[in-house]
Amino acid sequence: MKSILLAIALSIFIATTGFAQQEKEYSVLDSINLVNGLPDNESIEKIYDEIDFQRACQAYIWGLPMMATDGFVQSFKKDLDGEWGDLIWVKTFADRSYGITANATTDYFFTWVNLNETGPIVIDVPAGLTAGFISDIWQRCPADLGVPGLNKGKGGKHLLTGPGQEAPEGLEDYRIVKTETNHNLILTRIIEPDPKKATELQNAFQIYPYADRKNPAKTKIVEVGGRVWKTTQPEGFQYWVGMARMINNEPVNERDRLIYAQLQPLGIEKGKEFNPNERQRKILEKAAIMGELMAKTNGFLTRLESAEYVEGSMWDYPLVVGPTQRGESYDHLDERAAWTYEALGISRGMTSTSVGVGSVYHGQYRSSDGKWLNGSKNYVLHIPKDVPAKNFWTVTVYDNKTRYLIQNGTGYADRGSRDDIVTNEDGTIDIYFGPKAPEGKEKNWIKTNPGDPWFAYFRLYGPLESYFDRSWVLSDIEDVK
Repeated sequence: MKSILLAIALSIFIATTGFAQQEKEYSVLDSINLVNGLPDNESIEKIYDEIDFQRACQAYIWGLPMMATDGFVQSFKKDLDGEWGDLIWVKTFADRSYGITANATTDYFFTWVNLNETGPIVIDVPAGLTAGFISDIWQRCPADLGVPGLNKGKGGKHLLTGPGQEAPEGLEDYRIVKTETNHNLILTRIIEPDPKKATELQNAFQIYPYADRKNPAKTKIVEVGGRVWKTTQPEGFQYWVGMARMINNEPVNERDRLIYAQLQPLGIEKGKEFNPNERQRKILEKAAIMGELMAKTNGFLTRLESAEYVEGSMWDYPLVVGPTQRGESYDHLDERAAWTYEALGISRGMTSTSVGVGSVYHGQYRSSDGKWLNGSKNYVLHIPKDVPAKNFWTVTVYDNKTRYLIQNGTGYADRGSRDDIVTNEDGTIDIYFGPKAPEGKEKNWIKTNPGDPWFAYFRLYGPLESYFDRSWVLSDIEDVK
């Protein structure tokens, strides 16, 4: 059944992007001419085109985590005027609207550093209720910070060292964190409920070069202030422009050398300027279209067994890749592609299976009848009583195309346990989705935009035992007839 749905979904994606005609013209097998079992000269060119097209499509999938990083770094510098180590404060719904599948109600603080330019970086985390992580360009997690980190919220200094950098000896007061890339994201959230204490923690979180440790400057906090920023991969041909740039700015991982070899005939090679000829450009433009179709299908209608929540459920686990992105006998590819196409960052706190610790994420893209969620229709999510969340739970709606919070004109895109919602007499809760609120249900309603596809995340913060033993199971989003 799932394979049939995959085929249907791909045909829909192809039709809606205008790729159908291009794909039909790019069918090669019927146009190959053989002479004594060997291709003629014209067919040889077609075969090489097909080789490079297929390799480019797979390179698109391979590059998804790095290219989201590229888009984010470029926006940090250009759109937010960020300098390495500046903390960007994401504090309003408008600010969060450009964080890919961002939590709609939590403040974030983030910065980027380029260790090749700054040298090793000190991250001084204050004692208290903070939670965050460090992420390299491949969205691997060298370390969690704050409560989920090794210091368990007790505070302390971390020294982040990059490729070719060694930590000085005798740094007993530091936790040494080694990263394999130059560019690294540092993200934290202040989860302290007391506003005064939260402000103190915010001001105490410090980031500075180790070389400035004797007299470090106060970390600059920059508010987004309504500016438009970006956390998704570049689109179209710009995807490859960004890939060439990142490959030149970062060291080669041993695991990726064969991919680099496949990129060379396409004009992308470390140490060389990216200047593709007309043939290469045409192939790369088509591969960007097909690559994104593959990414959407792999994420929104995944075939990964590890993504299954419970048998028959339309909810799945969008996050099925660990912080190291390594399986027992292979490195995660489709797993990391599924997550990094629609989300950002992979930390240990996000993948914890300990009761009452971390968080869990569920994604739903189709209603209970197997059809894509549609902004023109009305739906309901019936949440069983006694939601197993130690801290809080929330359901959030995202735009299918952008993977950002839905922009519906209401100023919110989620409902959860921290909102003033109505609970049924039996303890269950109904959340409604649609272009217009059902009468009397406004507090439990999330507005959708007519004609626009959407998907939902259901988050549990501090999941409890009844979640892990499946004595509590989340219902599907249902079409309201």
